[in-house]
Amino acid sequence: HWLPAGLSPRLLRMSRTYPAALVLPGDAFDTDRHQVMGRRVAGSGFARGIASSLNDEELNVIVTDRNDLSKLRDQLQPCLSKDSNVRLQVGLSNATMTSSGCVHLPDPGLAHWSWLRAGRSAESFSITGVTHTLCSRNVMDGLEQLITAPLEEWDALVCTSRAALRVVQEAMACQREKLSRRFGQSLPLPKGPQLPVIPLAIDPTPYQWRGRFKSREDQRQEARHALQLPGDATVVLFLGRLSFHSKAHPLPLYRSLAEMSKHHNLILLECGHLFNDVIATAYDELAKQFPSLSIRRLGGRRPASEEEKQLALAAADIFCSPADNLQETFGLSVLEAMASALPVVVSDWNGYRDLVEPGFSGLLVGCKDVLSSQSKADDIERDYRLGLMDYDSFVGLRSLGVC
Repeated sequence: HWLPAGLSPRLLRMSRTYPAALVLPGDAFDTDRHQVMGRRVAGSGFARGIASSLNDEELNVIVTDRNDLSKLRDQLQPCLSKDSNVRLQVGLSNATMTSSGCVHLPDPGLAHWSWLRAGRSAESFSITGVTHTLCSRNVMDGLEQLITAPLEEWDALVCTSRAALRVVQEAMACQREKLSRRFGQSLPLPKGPQLPVIPLAIDPTPYQWRGRFKSREDQRQEARHALQLPGDATVVLFLGRLSFHSKAHPLPLYRSLAEMSKHHNLILLECGHLFNDVIATAYDELAKQFPSLSIRRLGGRRPASEEEKQLALAAADIFCSPADNLQETFGLSVLEAMASALPVVVSDWNGYRDLVEPGFSGLLVGCKDVLSSQSKADDIERDYRLGLMDYDSFVGLRSLGVC
């Protein structure tokens, strides 16, 4: 339990309880000790957003490891007004969940978390969660269990895009069909959970040039000077996980930019994280096949820092992400690019298509998932669901079917 400096016990007694308790293990917000991924960036931003909007309220945040306390405290304390506070606690508390009225989870596993209400009235509190990656075996199993889990109409799974909503609905429909066939009768639709579509959000303040620079171009030139990039080049930025099997295969981008670089002074700026030496070697070998393309990389085997990311966004002329992976259900990096006043050129893929208004905020590059057009499960899906294929191989092989 901690209070911001200057908050008196009297104000603490007057504070109201924020109408949701957040379950936030380190894996859901800490990008220092865990790989930088969209769901962790989103988890941190979500908690800071709520903390900054508290109005004479106390927010209950539940962590699962004592080591997460100081890290979360450091992230949330600067966001608090003097009349609000955060109560951090390790482990679940019946009193906390009941008094808050809602427990919000950083994942879509509502069926699993319905155990929170075991032995007590379903009306004691609601359970909400949010979609991130949806194609893992555990997540798909959990989505199917939404049909039979003891969830109510006051519970909700927030879907961050229309693509995510379709996945959840189809997983539930598949399980309902299997049970209907098994018992020889049509099953009614469950009362809950609700499935609202609510996109993720970012705080645009760190990305904006107004108030710090005379113009966006002044910001761009200063960032290029810091990164030692030529001021007259066209800089195309790819920001995100550098992974050909779990994010975006770089070949289409390398090929098209190499062709353009024959006629334009062009630089591809890659900013992100190469998770292991195998992936790093593969990227380097592919880049050698396009000697005319100038590639500059921030990060690599060491994840790019927040400062490097901000400089990359400031220095760029265009943001480009040819995502082709089942894991990509939203696209926080697209929002970050838009907040940085960059036009975006991205694949017409999953959550990306919800974010980009073609011809206004950017361009959507048409793509087709050849493998998903099949009506029956194929060998890839069968082997993965049976545990005969690992997750990285599954998403990697699937992405190869995207044109």
